[in-house]
Amino acid sequence: MYIQEQEKENRRLSRTREKNIEASDRVKQVKATKAKQSKYMRYREAKVYYCLGMNTIQRLAKEAGATIRIGRCVLIDTEIFEKYIDSFRVK
Repeated sequence: MYIQEQEKENRRLSRTREKNIEASDRVKQVKATKAKQSKYMRYREAKVYYCLGMNTIQRLAKEAGATIRIGRCVLIDTEIFEKYIDSFRVK
């Protein structure tokens, strides 16, 4: 009985460590994205940079008129997008 509880606790700790590693990887991705930010971003980059979901990024970028389609690639003009995001700021 004790061995089973100990194994269960070890599995729980292992999952917690994995989640912490994933979270630190996401933080590294955000820092890398912020460091190399250009005028245009893809949806995936914007998702990490702004910490929003993919659907939210797509919807807001389209509402802002900040999307640029080049073939199958969609870019977001970050200057237009950030002005649109700032318009939601509570004063």
